[in-house]
Amino acid sequence: MKREWIAIDWGTSNFRAWLLAGNDVLDKRSASAGLLHVEPGRFDATLKTLLGEWVADSTPMVVMAGMVGSQQGWHQVDYCPLPAGADSLLAHRKKFTTSWGSDAWIVPGLCKSSSGDMPDVMRGEEIQLLGLSLLEDIENFQAILPGTHSKHVRMQQGQVVDFSTYMTGELYQVLISHSILGRGLPDAAPDDKAFLLGVEVSRRHAALSQLLFSARTLRLSGEIPAESV
Repeated sequence: MKREWIAIDWGTSNFRAWLLAGNDVLDKRSASAGLLHVEPGRFDATLKTLLGEWVADSTPMVVMAGMVGSQQGWHQVDYCPLPAGADSLLAHRKKFTTSWGSDAWIVPGLCKSSSGDMPDVMRGEEIQLLGLSLLEDIENFQAILPGTHSKHVRMQQGQVVDFSTYMTGELYQVLISHSILGRGLPDAAPDDKAFLLGVEVSRRHAALSQLLFSARTLRLSGEIPAESV
């Protein structure tokens, strides 16, 4: 029987874990127990509680990725510079032992040099990209990972060679919850026409702060309904 091990994606807001034997998933679980919900110095105890019976009578290896390796995480793991693939991540990983005796790793995130460009970082997405490369058997591709901080990434020969971060999800949440653009709106409804109009507006040569206001003026002029804003 293949030895069991545990893979964990531990972010700022959420916790996800998979119990595996080799490459076979035996069980999985998730919880709203991200870094924001863990008291200082309680990562080990919190993880043991979250994993429960998986570690009650055994010590499977634990491999973690995400914000658990940040300054606010369990152990700070320095970012790995580009280009970076699986070998680079392994070379920069943090190794330690949990209180119940499991060997543990925290995989580093990636950083893009600031020389001649704005610096950029990611934690967690690099593992998803390597997994995508293996699952689809492709080494050269471009990927968009939507989310709070959307990542646009270029992979070559199985390595991340470039990426950029866009605050799409976070900006949307701020505007819809704390600005006049989202005030008093009904529940959103899918609307392909309104979506394509937004894409068209975004391509105009104007400042973002000006273009965003069209979400209000298009509603006021009756060109899009309130539920499509």
